[in-house]
Amino acid sequence: MKLLLLTVCVSLLSYVGSAQTPATQPSTSPVQAMSVQEGDEFFPYLYLSDIFLPGLDGEQPKANIEKYTRVIARNGKNILAAYNNRALAYVMTGRSDLALKDLETALASKPQPEDTAVLLNNQGYIFLKNGQFSEAIANFNKCLEINPHDAHAFANRASVYQHTNQLGLAITDLDSAIEADPKQAALINNRGMLYLTMGNLSLAARDLEKAVEIDPKLGMALSNLGYIYHLQGDFQRSVATLNKAISADPRSAFAYTNRGLSYYRLNKANESLSDFNKAIELDPKFARAYNNRASIYVDRENFDAAKRDIDKALELDPNDPYSYNTRGNVYMNLKQWNLAIADYTKALEIHPKLIMCYQSRAIAYEELGDKPKAAADRRKFIEMGGTPQ
Repeated sequence: MKLLLLTVCVSLLSYVGSAQTPATQPSTSPVQAMSVQEGDEFFPYLYLSDIFLPGLDGEQPKANIEKYTRVIARNGKNILAAYNNRALAYVMTGRSDLALKDLETALASKPQPEDTAVLLNNQGYIFLKNGQFSEAIANFNKCLEINPHDAHAFANRASVYQHTNQLGLAITDLDSAIEADPKQAALINNRGMLYLTMGNLSLAARDLEKAVEIDPKLGMALSNLGYIYHLQGDFQRSVATLNKAISADPRSAFAYTNRGLSYYRLNKANESLSDFNKAIELDPKFARAYNNRASIYVDRENFDAAKRDIDKALELDPNDPYSYNTRGNVYMNLKQWNLAIADYTKALEIHPKLIMCYQSRAIAYEELGDKPKAAADRRKFIEMGGTPQ
């Protein structure tokens, strides 16, 4: 049976939220530019998939490594595909070093141009995952020299540009990828998420609705579209869309988290808590879900549970400013002013535009009798566009 060369394409997953009292000032921050309302206690966050691969014949990666190793040992006509596919199996087991070695061996055999493009694309994907952005760009450029309409190469190069904050170039490449493969819903989903990152909610909604029209069962697009409706303030429609996302992919922690956000805004705290619980059950390493659940516990004045969740969130993601802000809020409720100040300060070190931390820290300074620092924080809050209370 002929082995097929499989190719990799980066795909954006869900736009999900973390607990956060938003800033109200005009800003270049994509979320703050999107009519975030007072009282909305969640802040969106963008996730990338770890890998977007076919199932490799439905077998587990380790079994595939063994299978393709046997094919390579026979040194038959399928050896090129075997090296490529074993490389992808190595990627799935976290051995990018062995994956790169296999792809280098395959490329050294001087395959046909169309096969070379597949190998270069997959090698470029690994460079991307390793943070070797220049090497990744060079590979995708070579792919496009071989085939100027290579949708995979355009899509993966767009991801490099997205990682390096060259969003205009990323959009241009996704435009080319979609022109080359207009029925690929995942590509349209990706462009929609980039538009959302850039603060263009209307174009994001247009693309995500188109992605769902093309593939009504594409869970990641449904989850992202549900979050778009959340941003637009249509929480009932958001929940309905996320119900479809969960039906399409019942193991999506992102979809449950997104639905939890809209339930929260519909004052359905029990349903919101249930969804955050489910997200954590599905993905125990989902730091933002712990952060969101902590906000429910803060509302219920269950500060011990809230702190446990925030400590867990920070264990999983020590550089998340929103978790520091949420834990600062917990300490404020417990009147532990110095601990609150330390967390707000840490949040601002990571994210200086998180202006609500200035207002909260000012209150803590005031409680400690440090009026000069309190006044300085209040001035900073107002200078950055905050509305004094």
